[in-house]
Amino acid sequence: MPALAPTTPQTRSAPGLLVALAASAAATTIVSLWIVWTALTLLPARDPAHVPMWLGIAAGFLVFAAATFVSVRRGPLLRIARPLAGVFGVAACGMGLGTVTRVAMRGAGGHFEGYLVAIGVVFAVHGALALVTAFVDPEPAA
Repeated sequence: MPALAPTTPQTRSAPGLLVALAASAAATTIVSLWIVWTALTLLPARDPAHVPMWLGIAAGFLVFAAATFVSVRRGPLLRIARPLAGVFGVAACGMGLGTVTRVAMRGAGGHFEGYLVAIGVVFAVHGALALVTAFVDPEPAA
């Protein structure tokens, strides 16, 4: 039986890159939901002034993850989602690498915040993959 021709635009990105991008978006989603849970359950008693900040960060990264999930699929939204994910990728790389750098600069002298390193690495990797995908294949083939 012959294969059916696709009815939606094709993407030139390597399948492995798209799988890695989707996996990193899933990790960003998990981290973002954990941040929401933490901000709503733990922070109000300990640091209520930072609740809106953390909820805003989580919301931004959930939008980034959603744009990424759309950008790895074929369809009419790909032309919007791929560049949007690339723009968010710049912010994610900057925030992720900045967070990891700040924690590393504190060294052994300060209180080590391991969860910040994990968050920073997840966001930086996701951002880098989104940037590579947006650069390699900004628009699907016609």
